[in-house]
Amino acid sequence: MHISKSENVDVLREIALLLVMTSHFWEMISKSKTPKDPILRSFFGMSGTAGVTLFFLISGFGIYISLSNMEKNGGISWKCFLRRRMIRILPEYYIALAGSALILIGVGRGDEISVGSIVTHLLLIHNLFPAYAMSISVPLWAMGVIVHFYLLAIPLYYGVKKSPFLTLLLSIVVSVGFQTLLIKAYPPEQGPPLLLFWEKRQLLLSVVDHFVPGMAAAHIFLKNDEQKLSPRLAGLLFFALLIAVLFVTRFGWKKMTYLKAPLYPSAYALLLAALLFVILYIRVPEGFFLYRALRFLSKGEYATYLWHYSLGLAWTALFSDVLVKPAFLVRLLLYIIYVASALLIGWVSLGIIGPVVNRWKEKCTGDGYEI
Repeated sequence: MHISKSENVDVLREIALLLVMTSHFWEMISKSKTPKDPILRSFFGMSGTAGVTLFFLISGFGIYISLSNMEKNGGISWKCFLRRRMIRILPEYYIALAGSALILIGVGRGDEISVGSIVTHLLLIHNLFPAYAMSISVPLWAMGVIVHFYLLAIPLYYGVKKSPFLTLLLSIVVSVGFQTLLIKAYPPEQGPPLLLFWEKRQLLLSVVDHFVPGMAAAHIFLKNDEQKLSPRLAGLLFFALLIAVLFVTRFGWKKMTYLKAPLYPSAYALLLAALLFVILYIRVPEGFFLYRALRFLSKGEYATYLWHYSLGLAWTALFSDVLVKPAFLVRLLLYIIYVASALLIGWVSLGIIGPVVNRWKEKCTGDGYEI
């Protein structure tokens, strides 16, 4: 069975991207990263975490389906799989890395770039070093984690295929255990960048419990494809899970650190994985405007993610005079400009680099799901 990319998953991924972008925008324009309003405080406290968790879950989901298709159509080739993954992500990554460095210099923060940060970013190992993980552009730390996930994707695929629940349990044990050791090695009280290092969970072993639930959701989806959820049941489960996610976001965001609740991030990832699974069976009316808009915006989302933070720095530096005491309308207008420019560069990148990347890809069977 050959699974094509799900439009519902595209929409969910675009929502995740907007959550991350909104979180970063708030951090850039606000002197205080904690809004006074409790609802806004919980939203901005969790939006970035929810977005990144969804990214990792969707990556695990897509990679599992890709490997399953590859296995059914000639067998899994580690070389072929890794080659296609690198061709898919590296060109846009390196272009965004160079552009982000230039923007950082342009806004007067060139001293934050060092030889070590450049070399580690080029090798995609920057997330292994607290001083370099977010030195050029904050979102790029996730690319190091994703590339490291690719290196372990095939054994994880076989583990999930053979015993999904055991592999899921082991991933949680590994993440919680490794994060505990990480905190002891880099105590958070030492402050940034060590504080951000453990708080953002920037190593693969710290977030493997975010990728594996996505793979498990894909496994269950493929295994039970003939026993689909009815649209009505899927809709009811979707709203129930959405309420649960919003409840956790509103009242539980302060516990999203290992010092307060070691299992909380893993439980949150499982909740979002269940939401991802149910969304696969949701039928959305073709004329639903918001759905169509999100599908449209999702084009070029990879480059949009890579560029959005640096573009935000450029726009906030350009409008620094009016952001001293910004009114709501000023913030809203700047937010629209920021999002629009990031989406535009994503679409341009897709139009220019996409065809080149497709020509470079080695012809491998079964790889029908792109992340």
